Amino acid sequence: MLPARLPYGCYHLWLRPPDGRDEAALTADALRAAVAVTPGRTYFTAKAPAPHVRLSYACADSPERLAEGAQRLHRAYGQDG
Repeated sequence: MLPARLPYGCYHLWLRPPDGRDEAALTADALRAAVAVTPGRTYFTAKAPAPHVRLSYACADSPERLAEGAQRLHRAYGQDG
């Protein structure tokens, strides 16, 4: 589930795909929606406890631009992949 608002700190969010959703498929769907995320498994030194994707964002972006990116990512999450 996507957060209702971005937390303070301006760096990364770790998102868990819906149950049964492959992180590589979600990453590809997000990229098609013009949102670049990274599969989380590349950041774990051992097997990841669950699928994750890493979403990077910058506080310098306008709230409108961040909201648009979040809406695109939400639509990518909703695809059947």
